[in-house]
Amino acid sequence: MSNSPRPNGAEIAATYMEGAVPESIKCTLQRKLFSHCSYCSCPIGKGPGWISKDAAKRCNTCGWVYCSDHVKDEGHCEACLDTAKAADHAGISLIKSAIVVGTGMGGLAATLAMKNRGVREVTILERTDVLRTSGGPILVQTNATRALLDIDPKVMEKVFDTAGPLDDDGAFKTIDEKALFASKLSTKIESRRGNPEGRSIVRGNLQQILYNRCVEVGIKVHFGMKVVDVEQDADRVTVTAEAYDREKRSFTADFLVASDGIWSRVRQVFFPDVPAPVYQGYQMIISRAPTDKFDQMEMDCWGELWGKAHRFGFFRCGDGGTGIYYARTCEEDLDKDKTQKELKQILIDAATENRYDEKVVKLAKAAEISRLYRFPIRHLQPLSHHACGRVVLLGDAANAMQPNLGQGGGMALESASILSQCLLIGETLSKGLEKYETRHIGRTSIVANESKTNGDLFQASNAFTVLLRNSLFSYLGKQTYKEGVDELEIPDPFAYLFSYRLLSWPHPGKRSSCLPGD
Repeated sequence: MSNSPRPNGAEIAATYMEGAVPESIKCTLQRKLFSHCSYCSCPIGKGPGWISKDAAKRCNTCGWVYCSDHVKDEGHCEACLDTAKAADHAGISLIKSAIVVGTGMGGLAATLAMKNRGVREVTILERTDVLRTSGGPILVQTNATRALLDIDPKVMEKVFDTAGPLDDDGAFKTIDEKALFASKLSTKIESRRGNPEGRSIVRGNLQQILYNRCVEVGIKVHFGMKVVDVEQDADRVTVTAEAYDREKRSFTADFLVASDGIWSRVRQVFFPDVPAPVYQGYQMIISRAPTDKFDQMEMDCWGELWGKAHRFGFFRCGDGGTGIYYARTCEEDLDKDKTQKELKQILIDAATENRYDEKVVKLAKAAEISRLYRFPIRHLQPLSHHACGRVVLLGDAANAMQPNLGQGGGMALESASILSQCLLIGETLSKGLEKYETRHIGRTSIVANESKTNGDLFQASNAFTVLLRNSLFSYLGKQTYKEGVDELEIPDPFAYLFSYRLLSWPHPGKRSSCLPGD
């Protein structure tokens, strides 16, 4: 790792805001290997329902690859044209007021994105009495950092100054430390292509940064408001919320963003036929370990060790600690009423009895009790629509992500960014939401299903499936990363996560034209 000074958040943001696309970056984009359309995420290659490589086109402006539906005759992709149109309509949103339900990452990000793109009044309703910043460390991968830059550069500055870089290698391994799939980290490769590098941060810290910025720009936040009913007509949406004292209040706006979690009340009202989330047969215990308890340099930047029906993972965190998690196949209610202290002992016993490496045992013993959380993993069937009239679902309310790709927060941030842009470029609200669904439903469904598949593989629970899983990833590892081959020439298995056009140069809405070379 280089010892040269790392640029601070403001310097990084300024680089991307200036809109300069160095020739070296243009060259690497031309060499970039794409597996999905960078606009609608439909797969490109050989497969049932896939777009053939012959039908895919590369945009003459940005260098990214799209299915033919999204590249115009003049060679500009629809993403470039959308971005230019958004710049021309900067500050002129299709709506003047909005209500956001929920203060999770998706809700706060959507609030900021809409406010920064011209929605004059945005009101947040939160069920809890205070901001709940629970949750352990998370990954903010390069697609999420691009979304943060688009949503609010000051937020990205703060995140880059407080979060840890994902600038080193890690691997999926067996319990006895046999490497199966040693990754060069897609985020590290993406930084060579001109994208902001990924970060790791405590979830609550990112949530607090977003909330502080909302307060700074004058967003109204009403705590202790439980949504009990939502009604809409051709022009307005009315939300009825109940306070702790049982008093009911009504809030009215042009538009409603429901980011109220996997058990979304708003989804139940407008999408009653969507099945309830289904328990996936395993739960996670997560925490953070401070660096003063062990030598962090003993370990890789990140790693995940696999056993039979259980696994243990870790990654370095921006605040100097290390995020840790333990996944186990079990009944949904197992240890439901355990205290945080008891959960820590379960973590230690699991690391010891399952014969994990001594480094893992040290991590378990160092886990901070106050940051220990247990949660069952559930799957929400991907929705065919996220919008209904003047209401749109966002984040876990629309596409709950299992934690097997590190993309739960990333998809919510992307959704917030894209939604705010579509509210600028649609001829009408319905057209804008239609474009939003075209852009993001396919992508979020792919990521949600891939994360579910990974969870099924990672939690393999019998000898045969364990052997199959380990053999498969060992083979993929050998085929993917080869000595002497430039990382940019490798068909990256995670490319579909990052080969998605979200942020253009210059920054959308900052200049009258966003087509480089115009």
